[in-house]
Amino acid sequence: MIISKITNNRIAYYCLQAEAAYINSENDFHIRIDAEILPKSVIDRVCDDIMKDAISSTFVLDFDGIMNIQVNAFEERISHICKKNIIFVNIKKDLIKQVKSFDYFVKPNGIKKSRKDQDVYAFYSFCETDFKLLSDCETVFKTEFTEKLKKYKHHKKIMHHSSSVYLSAYIDIKRFITQDKFFVLYSIYRLAKKIQKKKEWQNSFESNDKPTLICQSLNGSYLASVLSSLLGLDLFIIDGVGPINKLYRSLGATIETGKKYIVVSDVVCLGTEVKITKNIIEYLGGIYYGNVSIVRTESIKKYDNVESVFCIDRSNNDVFQYQIITPLEK
Repeated sequence: MIISKITNNRIAYYCLQAEAAYINSENDFHIRIDAEILPKSVIDRVCDDIMKDAISSTFVLDFDGIMNIQVNAFEERISHICKKNIIFVNIKKDLIKQVKSFDYFVKPNGIKKSRKDQDVYAFYSFCETDFKLLSDCETVFKTEFTEKLKKYKHHKKIMHHSSSVYLSAYIDIKRFITQDKFFVLYSIYRLAKKIQKKKEWQNSFESNDKPTLICQSLNGSYLASVLSSLLGLDLFIIDGVGPINKLYRSLGATIETGKKYIVVSDVVCLGTEVKITKNIIEYLGGIYYGNVSIVRTESIKKYDNVESVFCIDRSNNDVFQYQIITPLEK
């Protein structure tokens, strides 16, 4: 299973730490976010995929976050993939020295990242290549996410189920999750990394007072369950937060007083359901700690305690043509 492969202009990009975060075994599906050691099983999967790819001309392997490689992990595969155009990015100099089998390759051209981090190569190429053709991994991901999201966006004026406004389009996130499962897993991994690095939340993640993830929909529960495994956080599900006038009478025994909660959503448009969940948490004595989502529209003020994989805002809304219409405008 390869989750992070993105092909752009016949260049295939792989995020090795993301591949190492999702480990398949015969009996279980293990998930870990801080996979600093690159195991042989991941290298085998990626090398198999490279060898099967008859379309891509260049293969970029992102080593960001990888501190060590399993001993002799490349030995069996190196003689095969050295026939391909291979480029390593964000790789530590120590890793290059560690893997003696890299000598199979043509002498590489190493380009260091910056003077501040002399131990990391931004590009370490084992082939003759024009670096101008390469894009950074973040740009490649955003481009791919935009293209995929366009497939699941439908232009149909509908009324928002929690607010009295009309939407000019809607995103079929359920279909997105179902039909692009591996890419969604990669997206959730990237969201987990953002959550982990967010300065407003770092103190809690480093202490024993870790927040609990809370979700209020079927799609949200899937996202939250994967995030829960990646981040090692507890998970609480509210079944179907819906109409704004709905009453909740059975949550007192489950929302803990003084406990921090992060609300997990699939798509946040106006933030109505997030506000409802926030009110429930605070009414029952809990602490609303923020909101995370796969997609967020910047239709409301951006708060410090939110994070998302992808934002629809003024800079890219010409692609999505997303509008919020009141009954007066209709």
